Amino acid sequence: MPKTIRALDRGLRVLTAIGQADEPLGLAALHQMTGLEKSTLLRILATLSERGWVTQGLADRRYRLARRMTALGERQTTVELMAELALPTLRELHDVFGWPSDLCIQEGAAMRVIESSRSLGGRVMHCNVLDFTPCLLRSAVGRAYLASCDEAQRERLLRKLLALGGPVAELASNRSFLRGLLAEADGLGHSRRVPGERFMASGREAAHDAIAVPIRVGSEVSACLSLVYFSGAQDVDEAVLSRGLRRAATRLSAAYAAHRCM
Repeated sequence: MPKTIRALDRGLRVLTAIGQADEPLGLAALHQMTGLEKSTLLRILATLSERGWVTQGLADRRYRLARRMTALGERQTTVELMAELALPTLRELHDVFGWPSDLCIQEGAAMRVIESSRSLGGRVMHCNVLDFTPCLLRSAVGRAYLASCDEAQRERLLRKLLALGGPVAELASNRSFLRGLLAEADGLGHSRRVPGERFMASGREAAHDAIAVPIRVGSEVSACLSLVYFSGAQDVDEAVLSRGLRRAATRLSAAYAAHRCM
């Protein structure tokens, strides 16, 4: 019987563990599941990533099968594919501007963060934002979505917000507020976070601003992309950020269309 290749066996054990898991896996979980030393795992994961078989999320630092691998078994969801396709763009935005970005989809009566580059630098306090649900009416990504989706979808979402009651419902019923939201996006080419809105519920969070733009595929808004920065930061030119963000959204729109992320 031919001898087995130990290194290949280890790599396949790692792929099997990731592929059979119900969620992306961190290094500790892979160590527990495979019994391999973490230093060995890191070398294997680096090789698999370089060859396009696995990918590591920016926000959660966990590993999942890449689209090249999932195409064999069709296990990757559309949202996972959207997050993976956005990784190079998120890294590039961070490299160019030095501020993090969040990629969000609309879900229910809110937005949901599906990937973020906040972990790439220490300029913002909250890095663990994956699956956080920014407000549709007060967050930059939510306002960008409302301003760019079709009127029928916007009215459906407003009805959902009205049903929630409280301050959000008050804003949803304020037609002057909504007209301002639309005019802002039309005039600036992007949407802004409402002043004083806190992305996370923490009194320790430094004051942040954010701008966001939609990512369109055909006539549909697939996602929204933001840049987050300190309020009053001296190295921030909002117009420059906006142009860079719109260029990034255009690239992602093309990538999503090519992979049918509708």
